[in-house]
Amino acid sequence: MTIDVYWGSGSPYSWRVLLALEHKALPYKSHLMSLAMQEHKAPVFLVATANDIEALPPELLRKGRFDEIFFVDLPALEARHAIFEIHLKKRKRDPAQFDLGALCEASDGYSGAEIEQAIIGALYDAFAEKADLSTRHVLGALKSSPPLSVTMAEKVAALREWSTGRCVPAE
Repeated sequence: MTIDVYWGSGSPYSWRVLLALEHKALPYKSHLMSLAMQEHKAPVFLVATANDIEALPPELLRKGRFDEIFFVDLPALEARHAIFEIHLKKRKRDPAQFDLGALCEASDGYSGAEIEQAIIGALYDAFAEKADLSTRHVLGALKSSPPLSVTMAEKVAALREWSTGRCVPAE
């Protein structure tokens, strides 16, 4: 059986679901979510994200609308390693040329999007130096831009506390 995965264009965590399916070697087809899925006759796995779940109406969150609500926390060490590999390869860089261990340690508390932006910023820095992108550039970009887990630490802690007992941990 192939799993149909529908995701929204603004979903920052859909890639984690797709990465997990890839890792487990489960067959799936990825679809951008649309109204057409309402007529879907086969099993559907719907991925939806919310920046502020408490702003959603309760009737949307009840059983029957969504089977489960998962809490996807910031990526752990292994996930950050995969994120760096994905975004370095996306920019035609060989991850083996970077100290991924150092990058993963330095990016604790960063989201996948923040890691991607650090790589993009590092590319600009390397270009300005007329140098090849290196671990040093990415570490510098990470250090110069604190993640939301630092700048909004109280909100992140509150969200983690809210999810306890209300959501299924994704990891």
